[in-house]
Amino acid sequence: GIDCSGFVGWAIWTATNKKPGALGTSTMVANIGTIFEEIPESELKPGDIGLKHKNSGSNHTGIYAGNGMWLHAANSTSGLIKSNYKSFTVYLRYVG
Repeated sequence: GIDCSGFVGWAIWTATNKKPGALGTSTMVANIGTIFEEIPESELKPGDIGLKHKNSGSNHTGIYAGNGMWLHAANSTSGLIKSNYKSFTVYLRYVG
């Protein structure tokens, strides 16, 4: 199976043909302002990234699919799911 940050990293690699390396949620937060731009929820477009929070510790991430729906891997055994996950509070756009 694949976990949430592994899925986001794979999606970036597939979309850009550039392997982003180890891309855990803490790495995403640390790279806000460099390879990620923080955006308000009102500007979400399909392909943008959501995070539960910016704090260290347990986090979750997914990719916005549009119409309030998210693609994310809930855990490594359930695989990829599409849902209207409501717990993302930080929104990022990959800018490379």
